[in-house]
Amino acid sequence: MRILVLLCCLVGLPALAGPPGLAPPRDRRGPPTPELLEEVKAREVEILAVVKENDPGRYELLMDVKEEDEKGYWRQMVHVARMVERFHGDPEFAKRSLDMRDLQKKIKAHVRLWEAADEDEQKQLRQEMVAMTETLFELKQEERRQRLTELQDKIQKLESDIEDRDQNKNAKIDEYLESLVRGRVDL
Repeated sequence: MRILVLLCCLVGLPALAGPPGLAPPRDRRGPPTPELLEEVKAREVEILAVVKENDPGRYELLMDVKEEDEKGYWRQMVHVARMVERFHGDPEFAKRSLDMRDLQKKIKAHVRLWEAADEDEQKQLRQEMVAMTETLFELKQEERRQRLTELQDKIQKLESDIEDRDQNKNAKIDEYLESLVRGRVDL
């Protein structure tokens, strides 16, 4: 199951990254913690084995990045690990990502055909590209809506936490001071 999740992640990443290449979308969660980085380093061989088996071209690009920019390589590996976590926890996200990637490939294939086609064929290809692009747009909008819902949930939890802390202000202050006083005993 873990390999399947990794494979889905690796196949779906380009749909999220936008243009081809290894640069991931900007990670809004900030730099990785040392613990997360160590976990990713421990799983590096497993992740790379899946990449090499299923996308040799991407594996080569990743190896090039590792030689040229080790810090960038580890950022990419952390990103992949985070995506695996997201894919595992949200099968609909995985499906959307794979669908977006497939549509992007089909659109690019149609563009290549369009360039060599005559005028009538170009009109037909363009209609097909418009339909696929509309579907791709809706999938991306659905992803944005999902992220918005997640952010709203986080905001609601944070607001609730702030309200709770305001209501328990004196207890929180006492708890904090007590931990400082008791923590200073050094015999």
